[in-house]
This record gives sequence, C-alpha cells and structure tokens, in this order.
Amino acid sequence: MAAPTLSTISGLHHGASPLLRARTSSTMCACMPSLAHRKVARELVAEAEARLLPSAVPADVLEFRNSTGTAVGMLDVRRGVPASSIDFMLYSSLHCKVPNGAIDITSVLISLNALSDAPHFLMEFIQGSPSSMVVILDLLPRKDLALHPEYIVKYYENTGLDKQRENIEELPQTRPYRSPSLFVRSACSPTALSVTIDCGHGGESTLEEIVSSHLASAVKEVLQIWLHSCAGQTSEMEDAEREIMVRRDQAVRLKSIEVDLTANLPKMFGPDVSSHIEYSDIQWVTKTKRPGPILDYLGKVGVRRDKLPHLLHRYPQVLHASIVVDLAPVVKYLQGMDVKPGDVSRVLERYPELLDLKLEGTMSTSVAYLVSIGVARRQIGGVITCFPEVLGMLAVARMIKKKPYVLGFGLED
Repeated sequence: MAAPTLSTISGLHHGASPLLRARTSSTMCACMPSLAHRKVARELVAEAEARLLPSAVPADVLEFRNSTGTAVGMLDVRRGVPASSIDFMLYSSLHCKVPNGAIDITSVLISLNALSDAPHFLMEFIQGSPSSMVVILDLLPRKDLALHPEYIVKYYENTGLDKQRENIEELPQTRPYRSPSLFVRSACSPTALSVTIDCGHGGESTLEEIVSSHLASAVKEVLQIWLHSCAGQTSEMEDAEREIMVRRDQAVRLKSIEVDLTANLPKMFGPDVSSHIEYSDIQWVTKTKRPGPILDYLGKVGVRRDKLPHLLHRYPQVLHASIVVDLAPVVKYLQGMDVKPGDVSRVLERYPELLDLKLEGTMSTSVAYLVSIGVARRQIGGVITCFPEVLGMLAVARMIKKKPYVLGFGLED
C-alpha cells in the first residue's frame, strides 16, 4: 500500500491528545504489535528519561481503542524537569487493522521552550507492511535558515548531522520520501532523514535487521547530538526575537495538529474517538506561552535585564506562570514581610525557585518559625533579603524544632 503522507502522519500523531476520550469495549481484538521500530522508540524515550517529569496523562489515555476493536493507540505527554530547556515530550504509537494488513505509526516529538532557540527533536516511523516503512528523523529548525546561516553552522554543520542521513540513504533498500505538503517540507531542516525503506516481498527479517541496527544507531546518534548541543543550551535573544520564535513554534505545532486531522482520525479510530477530541486542550498541551508579559512584569519589579538569563535558567517554569495567580502574590507577600521594594528583585534574582513555593505552607511556616526562635518581626525583611533561601527551609525549621541543640551554632558557623 502507498505510504501515508507526512502531513497525514503529523495530524494523526498530534491528534491523539490527552483529551482524546476513547470508549472501551469488552470485545477488543486489536493489540499493539511488538515491532522493532517500537523498541527503538522506547529506548529513545528511556535515554531522555532523566530530563523529563512523570507522565502528565491519565492512565485511561495511556492506552485507547476504538469501539470495534480494530485500532489501538497509546500516548504519553511529559514536561521537562525544572531548570530544563525542554518544554514537553509527546510520545505516541498507533496501530490500525486494515483489510490488507495494518498501519503502525510511532512518533516522538521533544519540544524545547523559549529559553533556547535550538531545534526540536522529531522522529516518526510509519510501517504500512511487514517489509516496508517510512522514516522521518530531524531536528526541526526554529529560525529562518536563510536569514540565519550561523544557525545552520551551529546546529547542523558542526554537529555532523548530515552523516547520519547519508548512512541510511546509502542502504540499497532506501529511497527518498518527499511529502506532498510544501508546508511540511518547509518546516524540516536540510539534514532531515526522510526515506522509504522497502525490503520487497518476504523481506520482513531484512527490515527488522535494518531497523534494529542501522536505524537504531542513527536515531541514538541524532538524539545524543540533540541532548548535547540543543537540550542543555540557553540562548541570548532580544524580546522581539523571542516572541517571533514562539509564534513560529505555535504556528508549526498547530498546523501539524490541523493538517488532515479530521480526515484521518475517523478512518483509524472511527467517529466515537474523533468526536471526543477537544481542540482547545490539544493546543494547551503543545502551546508555549509567549514570554513577553512575564519578562515585562519581572522588569517592572526590578529584575535587571542582564540577570534574566540566569533567572530563567534556574527556574524556566516562570515562563508558564500566571502573573495574577503565581507571580503577583509572591511579590505582595515579600513586600508584606517588609522586604524593601528595591530589594524584591534582588530576592528573585538570588532565589527564583521561591516563585514555586506555597505562600500558606512553606513560606508562612518558615517565617513563623523564625519569629518563634527570636527573630524580631521588623528584622524578617532584612533576613529574607540577605538569605531568601530561608523561605524554602520548612524541612530545616522542622529539624530545628526536633533537634533544638543545633541553635548552639551561630550563623557564621
């Protein structure tokens, strides 16, 4: 059968969102086949595990099926750990029985946040028969390459990415795969691996060998390049430049969700599943919040422009915060503790993680304990300004309460 188009694949991949509510059936007959390319994907995800938070999707979405039992899918969405430039990872795998066989699609997208302008990681395997499949492996650029040749040199030329593409394309069983979508082609890099691997009739074992050795090696190498050269990087950018990049990210993600989505999900999972997709929540999963208002607010409270990269590196989650719900209450609390207006920025620059602390709980309990051991109320502001970390020291406060003899040591000790 003809290989699906890349636009179709992207639509299917992103369409399987955490809000996709599949109705289960007691007579399910489809199961997720154990294919070589799925093992490659699992190993890839395991390699990135340390940089990711636990799964953000409910258990009943980690696996979903259509009502007739002919299609099964899984989806995992995981955010990056604190201080990471990773925004989220989308890992999905779909299996659908068709009259002449089955279609199996496995995708991994690891998206970076606005701390960095480095490329996103994309891998997709589309197997339409036991002996043939389409492979897409790329680091998706986030800048206009014609306007930024230095970006090509930094992320594509100096890293030797093109060697991995060449290694796969040299195999006699491969031929180039070109998406009919001009938009999809424009979103890929010059080093993108986009091929069809066709091992011919009876070539199942040959395909498995290619996937398990050559392809697995290429995927691992590209991931290592991305983890080393992209995932751990932050980038100095003007606010306007960062805004443009974020808008570009959103446009590419939304386009990948929309292209052929309504046409293809019903074909694979039927109306039961496709009718339960909630588009606004799909967008939430793949959306990077525009940093402009957040950065403007931090500037208004006094955080210096040259300190922003350090603050964002220490606590990148601030880019996803709400000014009204998350940031303003913390600033108000600090001012209520007699931290001088000019010192609020100093506290945030030194200990940005306090933006994640609970006002009623960690911070209030820590302040109450300082008072209980003799720190005068009028001195609290000065203590917080000099040692803002004390606001997160609930565990230390409890330790002192249980082991008061540690108070025999002075602060200088």
